[in-house]
Amino acid sequence: MNDDNALYIAGLAPIQKKIVESETESITERWEFGRVLVNLRVGKQLPKGLRAAVTEEFALEASEITRRMQLAERFRTREEVVDACTTYGGSWRRIIRHELTKQQVIDDEGWATRAQARLHRLVAEVSGSDERRVELVGLLGEALTALQRPVSIVQPGRG
Repeated sequence: MNDDNALYIAGLAPIQKKIVESETESITERWEFGRVLVNLRVGKQLPKGLRAAVTEEFALEASEITRRMQLAERFRTREEVVDACTTYGGSWRRIIRHELTKQQVIDDEGWATRAQARLHRLVAEVSGSDERRVELVGLLGEALTALQRPVSIVQPGRG
């Protein structure tokens, strides 16, 4: 990368960081909202009139309320939501399409692209800190060691 491009990238980095943080925060807030509603359900039903009250008070469509509850059901922890945001570039619509629809398409080919994007984000996070860089190298080393271990496959009924 030439010096001019490095300067442009350095200037864009804080802007990109704000964009990613903003998108992630809105999605984690949707998750938190959905979690509250899921915890209020009795069986599969919200208390009588609650959905209508939420719809009216917050000017939300019923589908948005449903998606927020689905998000809370799909991801049990905030960390899982943040990982999904990383995987899908912080896009609420992509999370809906890939994680919350009933007919999920198994994307065996896309996993490498998603993994590469996550790795690029990790590298970008540690770029300004030698300490973090060393820590990341250690974590990646541990992961590579774990991946090199033989995988034992247990077939059903054979213990």
